[in-house]
Amino acid sequence: MYDHLFTPELLWFIGGLLFLLAELATPGGFVLMFFGAGCWVAALAAGLLHLGLNGQLVAFVAATMLFLLTLRRMFVRIFRGKTLSRDLERDESPVGHRAEVTRAISAAEPGEVRYRGSYWRAYAEEAIASGTSVVITGPVPGENSAFLVERPGERPAEHPKTSPGSEENQ
Repeated sequence: MYDHLFTPELLWFIGGLLFLLAELATPGGFVLMFFGAGCWVAALAAGLLHLGLNGQLVAFVAATMLFLLTLRRMFVRIFRGKTLSRDLERDESPVGHRAEVTRAISAAEPGEVRYRGSYWRAYAEEAIASGTSVVITGPVPGENSAFLVERPGERPAEHPKTSPGSEENQ
């Protein structure tokens, strides 16, 4: 009675949807979505070319591998973005630049600063209120998206640099 409902094309399509949902539910590896795309290619092969099971499996494996090898690196680059550690490798070191505290920092809890238009987790040895201008003293060891900060003038020979996106330039 329902034999015509569960066609190979529909099963491959549903499999592709399940892989896509699994990709969305798991933290980013950008792998399962390519299996889903391979399922959809197999669905097209079954429906348009009327391939048997072996042909569908070959289409699925070939398409999945092709997508993985050609598109995964591009997707990772686009969706993961840049990290602080890559920025620090260039000459654009944030050390010595000013930032604005957007969420209060305490000695026990990190806060948040705005630097160059982006928001970064920030740590300090003392409590610093929101709205205060601070100087970035370096990255937090072991964290790619956090700064160590302090109030300006805590170090005697320091001349803080201003940066695009800090409150002095806006």
